[in-house]
Amino acid sequence: MIKLQLVVFALVSASFTNIYITQPILPVLQDEFGVTTVQVSLTVSVVILGIVISNLFFGFLSDRISIRPIILTGGFCVAIGGLISALTHDFKILIAARLFQGLFIPALTTSLLAWLARTLPGKRLAVVMGSYVSATILGGLGGRLLGGWIHPYRLSNAPFYFSTELITLIYFVSVVGIFLGPIAGLISNRFGSGNTMIVGTSVLGVSFVLLLIPSIIAVIFGLLGVCVGFFTIHVVAVGLLNQKLTNSHGKANALYAVFYYAGGWLGITGAGFVFQEMGWKGVVFFVMCFLVIPILTGLFEKRAGSA
Repeated sequence: MIKLQLVVFALVSASFTNIYITQPILPVLQDEFGVTTVQVSLTVSVVILGIVISNLFFGFLSDRISIRPIILTGGFCVAIGGLISALTHDFKILIAARLFQGLFIPALTTSLLAWLARTLPGKRLAVVMGSYVSATILGGLGGRLLGGWIHPYRLSNAPFYFSTELITLIYFVSVVGIFLGPIAGLISNRFGSGNTMIVGTSVLGVSFVLLLIPSIIAVIFGLLGVCVGFFTIHVVAVGLLNQKLTNSHGKANALYAVFYYAGGWLGITGAGFVFQEMGWKGVVFFVMCFLVIPILTGLFEKRAGSA
């Protein structure tokens, strides 16, 4: 059990790190390539777009062939894209390489998720899925719900004026959240999926409010709370999906991922425009509007469980 959790964690954290690896250094990349704020955000959003495009394909493929060649091919392609991204001095090539990575990341994530859903029993699945979601938090550094590419710009300006190194270190508060993923699965088994999702959403909402406070302590606790709330919701959602399935796990998990990343891409892009027009407060209120979805899902599941 522990060995499987470590394998899942290592594979998925490597995949999600590739998605969000440019996020803490976006101001540096903007200066390096001489592009606009919205253009440099493409180094994150274009990867997500690639995932949206290819997810269903790898979901269908995972239901038909062995997981090993899919993961080997995906890992090789993601690594090649990363190498090109690191060496190029042309912004267009950088974007193309990042898109290429995005197209093959589902070979590592969606296919693994489908295999786990087919292989593990329900209660064990919830705990291992906690490791899966913890890895997504570590790789993404908790930023995807906040249009997180904007956060470095906020921290590098008034009232903080932080260096790139300090901004990167602050994002690592989300590492604390990796230990709580399997625990979230156990809590869901013990207190019910609906209750767990409602609590996770509440934590997320309070954390968004903390991020409005111009204090580094509030920012740290806010980012930590965003991670805790987000992966709690995600653990429950993925667990609910796979516990209700009897077949076609690859297609179902791929479809879930399509909605997940499509929402993430729209959220990141939309947050960019909101940030330009309304500033940081506008971004926070923008993403808080999305909390109605997990709240309603939690209430529906709670009612269904008591029926």
